[in-house]
Amino acid sequence: MQIIRTWLPVVTSMLCMGLGVGLIGVYGFFVEPLSKEFGVGVAVLNIGPVALLLVPGILGAAIGKMADRLPSRRILLVGVGLAMLSLLAISQAPTLMWAALGFLSFSVGLTLYGPVVINGLMVKLYPGLEARALALAAIGISLAAIGLPLLVGNLLAQLDWRGALLSLAAGVL
Repeated sequence: MQIIRTWLPVVTSMLCMGLGVGLIGVYGFFVEPLSKEFGVGVAVLNIGPVALLLVPGILGAAIGKMADRLPSRRILLVGVGLAMLSLLAISQAPTLMWAALGFLSFSVGLTLYGPVVINGLMVKLYPGLEARALALAAIGISLAAIGLPLLVGNLLAQLDWRGALLSLAAGVL
């Protein structure tokens, strides 16, 4: 029982990494449905991954400073909440601009429960075992790379893109 309690933050961090960084890998599944829905070319929608690279880069130092000063749990909960609400907003988007703003806010949420905060938490919680904790938390990204495409593919086969995003929002929550 003590082992579970000791390593529970790592397992939770795996989930954060999988449902954070891992969600970036399924962006492409939504490009075609969004293109049809909003009547824009695929090239326009492929600008989205740029936000997923720029937002963490732009906000990284500020989030690192927050992670050094604030409780990690608070930052993680705000990030997950923002990401979930953003997915809900995107799923209800009446316009492409609404979807784009939702995606931008989703990127901020992902950054708040992403590698900077998770890595800071692992270093704080596991002195002397930092490398092992970091490596185990990072496994979440690999697991998501295997599981999320299958999940999202099945969701899109059974639901429209809006329903699939609602399901992902529930999963992130």
